[in-house]
Amino acid sequence: MTPGQTAGHRDQILKEIGWFVERYRPEPKVFIAYERQALMGLEDPSLRLTFDTGLRWRETLLDLAKGHWGTPLLPAGEVLMELKAAGAMPLWLSRTLGSLGVYPASFSKYGQCYREHLVHPKHPQGGIHCA
Repeated sequence: MTPGQTAGHRDQILKEIGWFVERYRPEPKVFIAYERQALMGLEDPSLRLTFDTGLRWRETLLDLAKGHWGTPLLPAGEVLMELKAAGAMPLWLSRTLGSLGVYPASFSKYGQCYREHLVHPKHPQGGIHCA
């Protein structure tokens, strides 16, 4: 349990997950993996920064025991950085990111995989996949 979480709270969450699984019968469709370096502020622990590298995906052999291999989701060398702050971002960090040309953008690993590979798959011969 996380700090501040009660056994009753945990039990309620488990009941809701059970209801969802029973009602919708979800099945795995895609596997997404990455390596993450997570950092948090020493002076302000609510300031969190993560760097995700090696984003990859696959839609076969979805069993977690099959390893964490897959097709790259981003071009080689690209890193996904996520910044979370409870309040305003510290001015020093805002200035540093601005000087590096780093600005807010929306990104979803699953959304990117879905748009780029599952909805409009790219084919080597340039054809369009249709039924």
